[in-house]
Amino acid sequence: MGCGYCAWACPYAVPQYHPGLGRMTKCDFCREELDQNKPPACVAVCEPAALKYAVVETFSSDETSSVSLDHRYRRLWELPAAEHPFPLPTFSRTQPHLAVRPHAAMENEQPKQIISGGRTITGLWSQALACCHDVPLVVFTLLVQMSAGMTWWSLLFPVSFPLLLAIGIVLMLGGLVSLLHLGTPRNAWRAVMHLRKSWLSREVLALGVFGVGWMAWVLERWVFGTNFGAWLNALSGVVLVYSMTQVYRLRAVPAWNSWRTGAAFALSAAILGLTGFACQSGLLPFWSLLWGLLALQAGLTLSAQAALHQPAERFRVVCIVMAMVGMSWLPVVPEGVRAWLHLLLFVLVWGEQVLGRWLFYRARVPAL
Repeated sequence: MGCGYCAWACPYAVPQYHPGLGRMTKCDFCREELDQNKPPACVAVCEPAALKYAVVETFSSDETSSVSLDHRYRRLWELPAAEHPFPLPTFSRTQPHLAVRPHAAMENEQPKQIISGGRTITGLWSQALACCHDVPLVVFTLLVQMSAGMTWWSLLFPVSFPLLLAIGIVLMLGGLVSLLHLGTPRNAWRAVMHLRKSWLSREVLALGVFGVGWMAWVLERWVFGTNFGAWLNALSGVVLVYSMTQVYRLRAVPAWNSWRTGAAFALSAAILGLTGFACQSGLLPFWSLLWGLLALQAGLTLSAQAALHQPAERFRVVCIVMAMVGMSWLPVVPEGVRAWLHLLLFVLVWGEQVLGRWLFYRARVPAL
């Protein structure tokens, strides 16, 4: 479906997105070179001649658990990570680790389209799409976390029926925007096919459960006028945000693989959830809570190892501090000024959240 998650999780950055096909491609061992009795490109350009290639006999599925191939070789994924040879990292066993077999059609004599050798699409439209590839993810994660955060705060504050409907609208908008990230949206249904191993599949399932729980809550509120469904929805919101966190806890991306990812996602859900509640009653009833959450956000940002190294990071901190100052003035400013201050605070809070999420995706630097 072309989501690009395999490229994030692979320590070697082997899978690459092909804009023309709308899906990921992987190393085909330079089949066009082999057809001309030439070595693969990686072997040909390796100056120390450290790389070799050979044809290894294939095994049937009931033999895949054997320890050796011909009593000389061992499969890399069967070795403990600490025993992987230099220069492979200790996380070189991908998670989930899968043995990918070539498609049966690759063994016939029919002509095939070969995509390898580091070729890139140079069209202006393809380059524009590549630059905007993370924008749908920024919008998706923020909107879904806002929806989850609103269910959390519904346990403490009264929820009007229009606000309850808004929770689902925000969720659906986030889900629709996420399809823009896929190279082949019609294959999005495949995202739930690996629940046993993939946190991406679990995230999609959690998103669906959250949506079904919201619909049940709306029906309960409409028919019975009660809010018991808020507890179930808030719990499923916690599971959803946790699943989103685990999607990014990848050993191949050190900048994401820490507790900070979960803390940042939870803070975003709480902060944006409060801004959602402010749409029905203004920020004044929540100014102290929001001030405290912004203070935590500032502390999390400033304590990062790469804090303030980029102008964008410094600008984000300035936005957070300005929002905190504005929150402090909110209870004492005249009524006529308060509406304009509300607007400014909304812009500052949402601006720093969008900027922070954009920097989060920009921080993805593969470990190799």
